[in-house]
Amino acid sequence: YQRRVHGDIQLEMECPRCKNPYGKESKTPLLLIKCGHSVCQACAYVLFQSKSITCPECTIVSYIEAISQLPKNMALLSVSLTGLPAKAAKSKNSEAKEDKREVGRVIFGEQGQIHSK
Repeated sequence: YQRRVHGDIQLEMECPRCKNPYGKESKTPLLLIKCGHSVCQACAYVLFQSKSITCPECTIVSYIEAISQLPKNMALLSVSLTGLPAKAAKSKNSEAKEDKREVGRVIFGEQGQIHSK
């Protein structure tokens, strides 16, 4: 069971059906419309029957005409590929720019302490 921890949040990083980690191409996580859970693209094709997919997590049925109607779960894909949420990965690349813009901003610490930048 693969999980990544970011702060206090544990993130499920694998398809609930095949237990393989999400990734690009056939392992891209697709969002099930009715329940909000995700399955990899390969499993979506296996689960697709009579214009519906039953979620392997909660058994709620999503009715669709084709697999192409299921949106990619880009947030989950970003986390699975980088280990960081999309916003954190993006901001990590621009920390130097961010530091210049944070001058004069007030930041609250974990225990409620106030820090100025």
